[in-house]
Amino acid sequence: MMSSALVQRAKPCEIPAAAGPPLVGTVVGAGDSAGNWRQIAAAGIILLLVGCNGTLPPVPKTVLVPVPVPCLDKLPERPVFLSDATLSGLDDFAFVIELRRDQLELRGHVAVLTATLQACLKKFTPSSP
Repeated sequence: MMSSALVQRAKPCEIPAAAGPPLVGTVVGAGDSAGNWRQIAAAGIILLLVGCNGTLPPVPKTVLVPVPVPCLDKLPERPVFLSDATLSGLDDFAFVIELRRDQLELRGHVAVLTATLQACLKKFTPSSP
């Protein structure tokens, strides 16, 4: 059996003191509990002041939400182009003339599609209140 003088036990609520210099920022001396209360009170006052500084942003009254809506009832008619089999049966002069005709029809069709799409895009641009 060991005597109680040889074994030192810490009380359950106490933390044994560490050997060496005190930690940075700790209050040393008789006013330990008063210093801790001052730090806690100062932190609480700072938190209250910080909370009073901020204000809530105003609640928006009108919210504009873009909603996709079909802007076309039907697509423009697609022009009829000559097939490769038809073009292969033509002589050189007719072949060049038909390719030029198809090119002009395609450019016109692309212009109509571009104008139609630009009209759809103009509907979706948000307007400022």
